[in-house]
Amino acid sequence: MLSKLGAYLPWTDRTIDLVILSHPHADHVTGLNHVLENYQVNHVLMSGALHTTSEYLRFLELIKEKNIPITIALAGQTFTLNGGVNIEVLWPIESLAQKEFTDLNESSIVNKVTYGDTAILFTGDTPLENEEAVLQSGQIIKADILKVAHQGSKTSSGDNFIKAVSPQVAVISVGNNNYGHPNADTVARLKSLVPVVLRTDEAGDITYISNGQSFTRERGNLIFSKSVLP
Repeated sequence: MLSKLGAYLPWTDRTIDLVILSHPHADHVTGLNHVLENYQVNHVLMSGALHTTSEYLRFLELIKEKNIPITIALAGQTFTLNGGVNIEVLWPIESLAQKEFTDLNESSIVNKVTYGDTAILFTGDTPLENEEAVLQSGQIIKADILKVAHQGSKTSSGDNFIKAVSPQVAVISVGNNNYGHPNADTVARLKSLVPVVLRTDEAGDITYISNGQSFTRERGNLIFSKSVLP
């Protein structure tokens, strides 16, 4: 994660306005520990779900050591960053602070990042039942880009949810794994409903840049309009 940050942040800029931990599983928190160790983080948004792994306890320890303000996520919260980027929390709809979960994926934060007329929906590892709950809450989840939940697993990305988001692009963040991610049926469902489906295990880094009116996709030194993406 540090090498990726270094590619986009000047070496003189060691400040991050907001870090969002979707949920405390190791594959989501470990990289953030390195960020907290090497950058000045001004704020942390987290679910607060109870977990006792060494990686998560280290995350909490770093927050305390560096006296970083935290917010426990709750639907309806909004954060405005410099430049007019808005982050809206859509899930959870009640505080999960110190709550135990048999499946920590159920504690995943769902949030929408909006800049001007453009929006990306981030879903963490949220499962199907949480997707349905977000739909039932009546919140507006439509977005141009969907970061697909849980590496494209079979436990997420239901038809109704994808249709409500109505994205032009779906991004599956996934690497080599022993879990069968992404699930073939999930990928097929996404391809039937979304014009462009991209996977990091096939495309490498996937970067979109918004000017507030539309997105462009960056590939190396070239930038392509989303309207002509393959």
